[in-house]
Amino acid sequence: MNYQKFSELLQQFNTELSIARDKSLTPAEREVVDCYAEAVPIYRDSLLLWALKIEKSRYLSDYGQAKEIADKYALLRESTTTIDSEAGIQAIWAKAGEWLAKGNAAYSREP
Repeated sequence: MNYQKFSELLQQFNTELSIARDKSLTPAEREVVDCYAEAVPIYRDSLLLWALKIEKSRYLSDYGQAKEIADKYALLRESTTTIDSEAGIQAIWAKAGEWLAKGNAAYSREP
């Protein structure tokens, strides 16, 4: 998967969530949509880190946007001044995956 395709899929996912939110009526349906929606800004942060990787390099200096994202997700640093963007992206995706798993679990419970 490349950056552009992931960005497009995230946009489609967000659009589908918006449609589902408009159609959801029950509290159980809203819970599913809400859990999935929590993953969207997390995935957006991964895209930001990915863009920084593309623009600069895999190993990013620990300042600015890279630092903000690393702090937000408690990403491990390669050193006190370097963030491994590839490991960071994977860690962020894992965090988003937690929300998707919660949404899947809520969906499975729905009558």
